Amino acid sequence: MLYYFYGTLPRPANIGNELGAVASVTSGETAHAIAGEVLGAENRLLTEDGTLTDVEILAPTIIEVPQIVTPTVAEQSTTLSASIDEKTLAVDRLALEMERIKNESVELVSGFKQNCGDNWKDECAIPYKEALDKNNTTYERLVQAHAAFNLEISNAQSALAELVQ
Repeated sequence: MLYYFYGTLPRPANIGNELGAVASVTSGETAHAIAGEVLGAENRLLTEDGTLTDVEILAPTIIEVPQIVTPTVAEQSTTLSASIDEKTLAVDRLALEMERIKNESVELVSGFKQNCGDNWKDECAIPYKEALDKNNTTYERLVQAHAAFNLEISNAQSALAELVQ
């Protein structure tokens, strides 16, 4: 089935501006003036009465990408040296605590022998045994931390030596 449309077709809302642009091109205006007029129209909106109104165009959102800053050799060297010094102090403190626990354990064994004899299964031995078990557990944790810090110191010293080369 074929339909016929009787009536007028809508005409452009602002035909005067379109014809004006054609006239200005033919009247010899420079390309810069025409480009300025066309580009300026980007910030205009056609209203219901057929006129152009200036509108504010929002600037695109700029996403700032954080700049990756690589520390200089001097900064890396300073950081590694500070880390080595800090871990060396920690190793020294751990060694002192390990020594304290070892001395405390020796005193516990001496106290046990003096007060309870040699029988670790006797009632008298229970507090000594519990204190020694606690010291042994703590000492073992300190040994592991000591070894870990020493490994970190060694790695930092190697990294520092590579930096200097």
